[in-house]
Amino acid sequence: MKKIKKDRSFAGILKELRLKAKFTVKQVSLLVGINYSTLLRYEKGTSSISSLNLIKLSKFYKVSTDYILGLKD
Repeated sequence: MKKIKKDRSFAGILKELRLKAKFTVKQVSLLVGINYSTLLRYEKGTSSISSLNLIKLSKFYKVSTDYILGLKD
């Protein structure tokens, strides 16, 4: 049986955190104060994140910024 490899990219980690928390992109965008389309681009990996938004998301998900960036497990 094959193991499913997790996506450890910034985009994959961000989406994984949201799905674990059982939120939609729209819900997170409203709760955190990040534009919906911006958050969607982060999750698709088509946009770089600002320091401010990285901090907002790390506080919201209660993880370090290093974790979101894939620098720590």
